[in-house]
Parts: sequence; structure tokens; C-alpha cells
Amino acid sequence: MTSSITPHTQLLAEVSQAAEQHFRPLSKEQLNWKPDPNKWSIAQCLDHLIRTNEGYLEQFEQIKSGQKRNSLWERMPLFPTLFGNFLLKAVDPANKQKVPAPSSFRPARSHFPPEVLDNFLAHNRSAIRSMEQLPADELRKYRLTSPASPVLTLRLDQAVELIPMHEQRHLQQALRVMEAEGFPASALG
Repeated sequence: MTSSITPHTQLLAEVSQAAEQHFRPLSKEQLNWKPDPNKWSIAQCLDHLIRTNEGYLEQFEQIKSGQKRNSLWERMPLFPTLFGNFLLKAVDPANKQKVPAPSSFRPARSHFPPEVLDNFLAHNRSAIRSMEQLPADELRKYRLTSPASPVLTLRLDQAVELIPMHEQRHLQQALRVMEAEGFPASALG
């Protein structure tokens, strides 16, 4: 593992550990409970993270295999840096402003089986492995396209930073669901 990627993979591991600790004891009902029809459940937050990250992880694989070719938008001077900086500010867990998710990243459905947590944890293990195999000394060299739109681009180093920040943001959101008034009591208690 390389030093420039280690803090980011460590954050992903910490998000996984917190998700395991807080969400493993929950019932299917609790994972799928929504504090309000317009808010997401814990399961929906987890699904959203998987769906969002998949587009980036596919591009990581292309970089590692040498098959990644920059699109016209990715070759635009300064554009990837500017958009990447915008994205990083938008997903920063300290940013309390609500940022609507693009429709392609919204949860696939409203109810999920309890395995959504296992799927999320497996996804994060895969993301960590993938990130650890990236060419750490060349992170600023590569450009990626946001899975949200072909005209939105960012640098690889920004994507590596973005993924764990985005996960931290939605972990906080999911934990707030557990604290919301009306959250179902444990089936065990």
C-alpha cells in the first residue's frame, strides 16, 4: 500500500467498521425505515454508495490494466481540477448543505433485504483493494469521468479522496436515521 492512498483506504475501512458496528444488529424493518417519505433509509444510503462508487471503480480497473483513454472532456485543461474541487466540497461531511443525488445514483428501490449491509461491506473491501493497486505516484496524471455525466470530469487523486468523504457523509446521514423520532425499536428488545 502506498502512502498517498493509505489515508483514503483507511477512511473506507473505518466507514466499513462503523457500518458493521451500528447496522449489523438492525432488523430488516429498521434498515428500511425512513424518517419521512422524502428521506432515505439506512439501506438506501448503503445502496446509493455502492451505485455511486461502481462507476469510479470501473475506471480504476481501466487505469490499472492500461486501457483507460481520456475522453474529450477529460482532456480539457483545468476542467477536471475545477469540477473535482467542486465535488469534494459538495460531499465533504462538514458541508451541511443538502446536495441532491443525480437520478442515476438514487437508491434502486425503497426496500432492501438485510444483505444490503453485506453487499456494502464487500463492495468496500473491493474498493480498498482497487485503490491500493492504483499507481500512487501518477494519481494527478489520470482523469476520470463522473458516473453522473460524461461532461463532468475530475482527476484520479480527487476521485480517490472523494469516495471515502462521500461514504463518511452518508454514514452520518444513516446514523441520523437511527436517531430520528419514530425509529423502530429492536425486534429483540
